[in-house]
Amino acid sequence: MLAPNATYPLLVVRGTTQSVPVSLTVTELQPGIYTIDTSCSGPGIVTDALTEQLINASNPAHASDYPTSYYTGLGTVAGPNGESEPDGGAAAPLTIIYQTSANLAAMIGGVPATVLFSGLTATLASLYQVNVQVLAGVTPGNAVPLVITATDPKAGIAPTFPNFLRAALGSQNIPTAKFLSVLVHGAREFHTVKYR
Repeated sequence: MLAPNATYPLLVVRGTTQSVPVSLTVTELQPGIYTIDTSCSGPGIVTDALTEQLINASNPAHASDYPTSYYTGLGTVAGPNGESEPDGGAAAPLTIIYQTSANLAAMIGGVPATVLFSGLTATLASLYQVNVQVLAGVTPGNAVPLVITATDPKAGIAPTFPNFLRAALGSQNIPTAKFLSVLVHGAREFHTVKYR
């Protein structure tokens, strides 16, 4: 396993031919949101935490609802009593609730939202979920931005990147290259949900 927040040489080998080494920085946080069509450029997977139904035009979120969004790359996790995270590829158990070490904040439509939980999804391997509560004051609409910011507690900063991942639950697409920029440099996800 590679230590985070360090630089490593990346070397491609094909047969007996080697590439020139390229420096690659591995960061603690490399978030990416899971999308409905799995293309990394379609609508983000955002569900109602209580009903588990997808939030979309026919099932919009409301004030005091609890949307859940799903991610990869939110960093290390630990159980409530310091239990170490599951081994790579192992599903998170139902008996231990693993929370992220990263500090998360959320905004919905520019209004701060309460982050109730950020951690591993029980019974699944390496799937993070973020549960928030929609607060009063969010302007209703078909494309209300939900912005999640993750801060590395060791570095004390939230890395930024030039391109936001826009995955509208409706129509908006972005090139895959912009999503890859998020994975390499990012700590913030930007996607939209219907709010009524």
